[in-house]
Amino acid sequence: MPTIDYKPMDLSYLVPGISPVGGGSVPPLWERLGDKDRWLATTYSPSLFSSVFGNGTAAVGALTNAASGSPDTLGRWIVMGNASRRPVVVSLYALVNNSGTTGTLTVTYGGGTTTQAVTATSATSFTVTVTPTTGTAPLELKITGHTDDSNYLGVVCASGRLQHVDRYDGGIGSDGYTPLGDAFNTASYSASSPVAANKPISTELVSRGWNNVRAIARDRVACLATLQRPQNVLATRPWWATDAPSCVLSGMLWVPPSDTVVRDYRLSWYTLATGDAAGTALALVDGSQAHEAAITTSGGWTHDTITLPPNGGTIAFNVQKDSGAGLVGVTAAQVFREP
Repeated sequence: MPTIDYKPMDLSYLVPGISPVGGGSVPPLWERLGDKDRWLATTYSPSLFSSVFGNGTAAVGALTNAASGSPDTLGRWIVMGNASRRPVVVSLYALVNNSGTTGTLTVTYGGGTTTQAVTATSATSFTVTVTPTTGTAPLELKITGHTDDSNYLGVVCASGRLQHVDRYDGGIGSDGYTPLGDAFNTASYSASSPVAANKPISTELVSRGWNNVRAIARDRVACLATLQRPQNVLATRPWWATDAPSCVLSGMLWVPPSDTVVRDYRLSWYTLATGDAAGTALALVDGSQAHEAAITTSGGWTHDTITLPPNGGTIAFNVQKDSGAGLVGVTAAQVFREP
């Protein structure tokens, strides 16, 4: 069977040097398309979250001296997309306040767990990789911590991105991405490759590059803004928590411009109460859209679709206590581009 090469009617629209007809068993144009498609699928990794922990005007960091049997939750975030369950790489700065202390951080996400020992007494960079094994987005990524004595462990900041994973063969994945073929930088291809010698080039294959870009964008959802409080200090009455029966500001986010038109975004925010208190939280988006969430002692995420103009906008979080004794507040929030 002869080799079938797909080529447009008018070759003048192609850049010189990438003619679809060339030497080897695969046309040079397909090699270049395949290289770039594979590179994009491997390396595109938008920010999942990026946070500096603020705890009042003087202290920065999420601190704990909890025992190993009852670690404190220090930070929590939502990870959108990632249907293919790529590992998440968490970069953070952490320290302990005593040279003889060992602190332990545990990162959990989608059924995966990774621990990191911390003994440095100055803020030191750590990279922790956690691989999800179960669940469907939105999924929570959480950092907990404890120490081996009564001294303190602190996390100053944390950020997350998807790990680079190369997948060059096989069929359509759970994220919608379908490889164009393997070994695109050579003239040798496996028999299963859709661009192997003597294989016809189908309409689906011609459209695959475009469809792959869309699949990647849908599955790797960019986080544009993050609000993160130390998750274990609500009971100490920080400024962003209240027991007032009327609305009090609990925090604000500014969402930067990310498009040229009005578009939808996803707001994920976490509310929490102490004692036996219950309350109500209100997210006021760009001064015109209001979204409400209940505040309970068990805590919980609320996910809302919001609309913002091309120049971005602000989100103000207000809370009030409705009943019981204790404090209420918004402890985390993120804004994502809707796929």
